[in-house]
Amino acid sequence: MSTALFQPFSIAKRGGQVEAFCIPRGSARLSRTQIKSLAGNAASTSEKAFWAVVDGAGWSDSSIKTPFSAEIKADINTQLGAASGDVIIMVASPPRVNVRK
Repeated sequence: MSTALFQPFSIAKRGGQVEAFCIPRGSARLSRTQIKSLAGNAASTSEKAFWAVVDGAGWSDSSIKTPFSAEIKADINTQLGAASGDVIIMVASPPRVNVRK
């Protein structure tokens, strides 16, 4: 499967944004319910949030249904400086429309 099918990347391709942050040792300090709640709180009603628990170069658990290659997971982890046990939260924002009067 192509990463273009992954909603945040397709949103970015259409002019939106994908922002992400890492919670160091988040999996040891937060329950799955708390992680899901944090991801939901990070997004506004027009945005979509996703989360993943880092395990080595990959992810042991995530809300992402699109299968990523190990290379893509490792690249995302590297970009965020994420290590095993960290939690990644990504928020995809659709393109913003500015109306001028």
